This record gives sequence, structure tokens and C-alpha cells, in this order.
Amino acid sequence: MNSFDIEVLITEFNGKPQFDEDSLTLRLVCKTSKNQKIVFWGSVDGGMRNIDALKNQKLPVLVECEAYEPTARQKKDFGTNYTIPEHARITINPEIF
Repeated sequence: MNSFDIEVLITEFNGKPQFDEDSLTLRLVCKTSKNQKIVFWGSVDGGMRNIDALKNQKLPVLVECEAYEPTARQKKDFGTNYTIPEHARITINPEIF
């Protein structure tokens, strides 16, 4: 799976981080200014740095990140345009607005 860099303006969190079916994986679903969905992933064993960094931000917030195409299941279950695994690089620029 190849990654690519994106820059998105996150305007809304679709609720709080929620556990996935396996109960070990956490997800934070966000909406962008272009009405797209982006899902950030983390795990309870310490890989939640991206979710932790995002959930306390004042919205809107500009995020530059390493993104991946969502799987068929992610598209179906979450309607996501981009998926950001826990190991992905993100840069948060909260002072833009």
C-alpha cells in the first residue's frame, strides 16, 4: 500500500474516538472543508499519538499528513476518502485560523 501526502482542513470530528470491531483499534472520523471524510487510526497498546494530538485541537485545524487509500471495508463502513494509520506522519497547524 503506497502512501501520499495530503493537506486537509478538518472542520468537524464525527463524535469521539471509537473502538473498532476488534476492540483494540481506535478510530477518529473527521470531516474536511471539502466535505470528505478522513479516518485516523490508533491502538490501545500505545499507538494513539495522532488521535491524541487531534482530539484536543480547536476546529478548524489544518493537517498535513501521510495518507493511504481506504480499504473496501473502510469505504463501506465509514464512507472515508482517506485513511491515516497510527504510524503515519502528521503535522498539525492550529494557528492558521
